[in-house]
Amino acid sequence: MNMKGDYVNEIFRLVFTINFHILQKQYSITIKGNNMINTLRFFSFFVLLVFVIFTSNSQITITKSDVDAGFLNVKRMDINVNYDPHPSVNLGNAIGSAQTFNFASIAGTDTSRDTTLSSYVTPTGLPGADQFPSANIAQILESPPPVPGGTLTSTIFLSSESDGFYALGVATHYVVPGFIDTLFIYHWSPKLLYVPLPLTLGTQRTAVDTFYQGPNNYEVATRTFDANGYGTVTLPNGTSAQAIRVINDRVDLEYTDGVFSDRNHNREVFFITENSDYLSFQANDTNYTSGTTSVRGYDMSIKGGAVDVR
Repeated sequence: MNMKGDYVNEIFRLVFTINFHILQKQYSITIKGNNMINTLRFFSFFVLLVFVIFTSNSQITITKSDVDAGFLNVKRMDINVNYDPHPSVNLGNAIGSAQTFNFASIAGTDTSRDTTLSSYVTPTGLPGADQFPSANIAQILESPPPVPGGTLTSTIFLSSESDGFYALGVATHYVVPGFIDTLFIYHWSPKLLYVPLPLTLGTQRTAVDTFYQGPNNYEVATRTFDANGYGTVTLPNGTSAQAIRVINDRVDLEYTDGVFSDRNHNREVFFITENSDYLSFQANDTNYTSGTTSVRGYDMSIKGGAVDVR
């Protein structure tokens, strides 16, 4: 059974692999899918989640207003690192008292390190926006086109709501002027929950979503969130801030032509900070709760400057 990454890797695996096959079939184009996926692998949500958070005493609580402030009309820099061999990292403990999480120096050998820049804007007027009328945030990623002179833009349509931050679907727009103008639409139904809101120490929630690649090809994911720690986190870039520690357990069931074809189980430990930074680790132990464990790598998202307001 292959182990998969977090939201970002998951979404780009599902969406862009499909797009590559379609483009190859329809337009006889040879696409270097791995390079493009590595360039775009961060969603970053799947990207997946970085917030501007207000503190209350030593604990912090994340609400819809924090999501709106951290994910609208901003740019985000996302960094993905994979290790081989997999290092052992202390990811903290499931306890109710303040902790120190220090990831400034991880003793591991990088096998890949990729960076992606995304813009978060209002969805109005974007290709595919009419398919997701309840979206209020859109994440735009541009990738190298499969042929010179073309453009390949993917937009993830998001919904910031009082009870959670969700992904609704993806629109991939491929254009070669004078030859091709194609829009591919993929959606989650029910919508994908990135993080439950309000989020604070003790928040727990389970959600189920289905990602449709076609009428009979889809993936059903069950996600269980447990916010079981808080304290000061130091990120791999050396910055420190107050954060909430969350374990996200995910079980994926894949169906091909309507028939069950595969099952995957993943466990992610992520930290969301008051400075709108985000760090997640992919644990090898799917029963992990506390202490030191082997990790495949990490995703880190850092809020950048503002973008032009649409």
